[in-house]
Amino acid sequence: MSGEPRIRAVTPADLDPLCRFLEASFVGSGIGASVWRRLFEYQWLEEAHDHGLLLVAGDEIVGFLGTVHARHPLRDGARFCNFSSWYVRPQYRGWGIALLVAASRDADTTYTSFTPSTLSQRAFAALQFTKLGGSRIFMPLFTHADTLTAPAPRIDCEPEVVRGLLDPAEQQVFDDHAPFGCLQLVIRSGTERAYLVIKRRVQRMPGRLLRSLPVRFPYSEVLYCSAPQLLAQHLERVKLAVLRRQRTGALVADSRLWSVPPRGIALPNHAVYQSATLDGRGIDKLYSELVLLPI
Repeated sequence: MSGEPRIRAVTPADLDPLCRFLEASFVGSGIGASVWRRLFEYQWLEEAHDHGLLLVAGDEIVGFLGTVHARHPLRDGARFCNFSSWYVRPQYRGWGIALLVAASRDADTTYTSFTPSTLSQRAFAALQFTKLGGSRIFMPLFTHADTLTAPAPRIDCEPEVVRGLLDPAEQQVFDDHAPFGCLQLVIRSGTERAYLVIKRRVQRMPGRLLRSLPVRFPYSEVLYCSAPQLLAQHLERVKLAVLRRQRTGALVADSRLWSVPPRGIALPNHAVYQSATLDGRGIDKLYSELVLLPI
């Protein structure tokens, strides 16, 4: 290992060694090198863009900050960049903040991080990123049985049916997320309609006692919901439909979707953003590492 560390953009020639670097650096995730390539191979943005920044010492990769770029169809084509897989080898940790500064220079882009580590949270705070706030609500089956008294809505999950019910901007979201195992559905009740994008995830059980157990729990996370109040009105039926299809044990959603959130177990939400054009209400979890990676 030699040479002064320097920061540069990822190139196609870097992908094989970079994916091996990520596999070794995040060994606890169980994500193999071939799966890490998803960070660099998504097709939802046609214009030229980077896939992240490397910290290199000589010819060796010693740090990385991934950048997942998109023009969001539901936000009038606004530019978004989601940070992912930020890792710097311990002997170069002082360079970590330099990676973040270099990656977040465009004033016209909204930057997000949905899974920051404790160390990353301090760096984002130092650069005046804003916390999205609230909690993530963990909602197991049968905790909202009272919603079953409402007339049953129509819940469509078949891809060809769902896509046909969407407007053009939503159809673009549908097409962009379809290759990545997201469950996309539409709830209809009278003249009301809600479009949801949901991703199956796995994590430790919530609660101090349960987190100590060597158990990873599958759950379904709401990445986007166009009509949160309609979801709340039919929450138990939606959970039944989603959890059966994704073989999970609970639905998770950000409390900030509602002025009065549904009951459930409150999980920490460390997500942050920085934007000159949007506030937290304009932030969802589409077009992010949560879509691309099994995290």
